Amino acid sequence: MYWRGAGVAELARLESVCTGNRTVGSNPTPSAMFKAYILNSEKDGTYYFGSTKDLTVRLQYHNLGKVKYTKSKRPWKVHYFEEFDNRSDATKREMFWKSID
Repeated sequence: MYWRGAGVAELARLESVCTGNRTVGSNPTPSAMFKAYILNSEKDGTYYFGSTKDLTVRLQYHNLGKVKYTKSKRPWKVHYFEEFDNRSDATKREMFWKSID
């Protein structure tokens, strides 16, 4: 799902700072963490929300055109992400961001 404008991404960032459901200030093993992320298209400024276990690999997939919904808006850069202990919480955060209109 694409979103235009910095307002949505900034709102998500500010809202997440106020909640206690993400890992903050710890140094967990990277492979044990799931991430909810916001990508920004350098082509047209739209945003894409997703979740993954390995953000580096997932970003490469987006930029190689292996993801149908982001292929036409390459290149992408990571705008923001949050880390979670489990996939369910990361997916819930992704769905929350997608629900903001």
